[in-house]
Amino acid sequence: MQYAHDLINTLHNQATNPKLETRYSSCLENYNDDIDDLRGLPALSKYKDYIGLNIYACAALDDAYV
Repeated sequence: MQYAHDLINTLHNQATNPKLETRYSSCLENYNDDIDDLRGLPALSKYKDYIGLNIYACAALDDAYV
């Protein structure tokens, strides 16, 4: 996961085209949001919060297709 984050961050920092910079910034924000959503899943699973698992997993998937 860190490789993808670093790659997106590098592309963002090296972008000279403002449109590309905006797209990479948006991509990085979505990626970070997805990772945050996924990091919460083990705790929800531990407490058998299946509704919470569904909500967080769906949120991560929805962000992936933005």
